[in-house]
Amino acid sequence: MQNAYSILISHESPRASTGNGVLGRYIGHYLNQRYPTYYLNWRTSGQPGLCRYKIGDTWYTYRELTTEMPQVDYGQDYVFKYLNDLQPDLLLTIGDPLHWQHFFRLDAQKNIIGHNMPTGVRWLCYAALDSQPLLKHYATVFRAIPYLVVFTEWAKRVCEEKGANVRAVIPHGVDTELYRPIPPRVKEYYRNQAGLRKRIILGGVGINQGRKRWDLWLEILAEIKKKKPNIYGWYHGQKTAVDRYAPNIFLSAERLGLEGYFGGTEGVGNIIKTSFEQMRYVYGIMDFHLLCSTHGAWELPSIEAMSCGVPAGVTDYGAMREALGDAGIPMPVDHIESAASGMEAAIIDVKEAAERILYVLDNPKYREKLILKGRERANNLDWRNIMKNHWYPLLDSLLPDLNPAWMGILERLATVPD
Repeated sequence: MQNAYSILISHESPRASTGNGVLGRYIGHYLNQRYPTYYLNWRTSGQPGLCRYKIGDTWYTYRELTTEMPQVDYGQDYVFKYLNDLQPDLLLTIGDPLHWQHFFRLDAQKNIIGHNMPTGVRWLCYAALDSQPLLKHYATVFRAIPYLVVFTEWAKRVCEEKGANVRAVIPHGVDTELYRPIPPRVKEYYRNQAGLRKRIILGGVGINQGRKRWDLWLEILAEIKKKKPNIYGWYHGQKTAVDRYAPNIFLSAERLGLEGYFGGTEGVGNIIKTSFEQMRYVYGIMDFHLLCSTHGAWELPSIEAMSCGVPAGVTDYGAMREALGDAGIPMPVDHIESAASGMEAAIIDVKEAAERILYVLDNPKYREKLILKGRERANNLDWRNIMKNHWYPLLDSLLPDLNPAWMGILERLATVPD
């Protein structure tokens, strides 16, 4: 395989219809139709069918790299094996760059003193940066990435303050064909099925981790309840905490006296019980979608909610407001906390957030304006537009520079076995 022009993509499953998995279809498909493209999923490699993906009505397949890859060290031995065996011109990774810090040789102080890449392999990293300031161990890796692409202008500024070279800013996309509004009669049907026919629904979608601050989300729900007794909170995510900072959501709701005012379903993260195709109905029954994250790289559920015709609000901090643009409601920050690591955490103002949501709920014309602007924002972020306007030009400009024998590409492709 060393004579083949090969590209290794390493990320989450290309079967997913949301998040990083979508890139496995759109970026991967663009490459897969031009060059021998190999797929390696460091989290779930070895599971059958993960290298198949669908575009329209047609199924495609990557050249598969299969192994039972241990998660403890992110399978670095296997990654190096494939890099050395395949000798790809481009390694494309999607996600947290710290998953890949073993690509470098570090000294005792975690300073980079070399790299473990085979000669000629170039690394294009699409990185999710969700906090500031950029901590030292992050900054060390970010500065060493030769082709760094981030989600937002905010992330670019944070990286460049620590000396990292950001090659491009490319927003995370959304699949607007999948996430689209449901008809009013369908919305009423599902509300009736849930016993929520005459309720106003404040919704939230996301995993139950500490930075999401679902405890503050519940406090906002309790504040709204004082003025709107027909409010109901609908949480779609993990009932159990995924880290030691996350609350017991249903116990917290009981403590706030929200019995009969709060419910939820499981369906995100590693315990998906709701198909991606059904998520438009989860969003569709909501009247407002709220996330109270202390920091975040993009807060994709807010974009998905707007794509489904639901007004959305996020904490007015970092990249989160940039993600929604002027189509969302920025929720005021009460104060900034500093973790032991030095990372900042923005704590939402509960009473002010409740007032802003009440204003949207009490003003139908304003709410309708937000819905239209949200749909427009989502359409601009549709994956097809993101690929055409950002990724295709970047890859087309980058790939010829990676291979000095570019003019001999057809001859090299002829040596690749089926």
